[in-house]
Amino acid sequence: MNEQILLKKIIKKIIKGGFDKDSANDFLEVYERAKPAHKECYITTLIFSHDFAKAYWGEEDYTDGKTVFANWKAWQYHLQQMVLIPQKKRLKYLEEFLKK
Repeated sequence: MNEQILLKKIIKKIIKGGFDKDSANDFLEVYERAKPAHKECYITTLIFSHDFAKAYWGEEDYTDGKTVFANWKAWQYHLQQMVLIPQKKRLKYLEEFLKK
């Protein structure tokens, strides 16, 4: 899936998750008009915001399927994981959660 289509699907998901619709649409407008060299910067700014992460993964306690980690919310865990992932693979990580 190309980057622009993937971002549109991600934006739909965060709006459903409670992210401000106007802010999300503003992001898409700026992203679409940005020079290619700046697009990654815009994506990084969006996906590392706490509001984005809360809307994308939710505020439930994080669980690995067996254990509930009461000190970690789902958004906190996944945001930490995104820091560890190489920049070029972050959208692919997000794409995995579009199916859930």
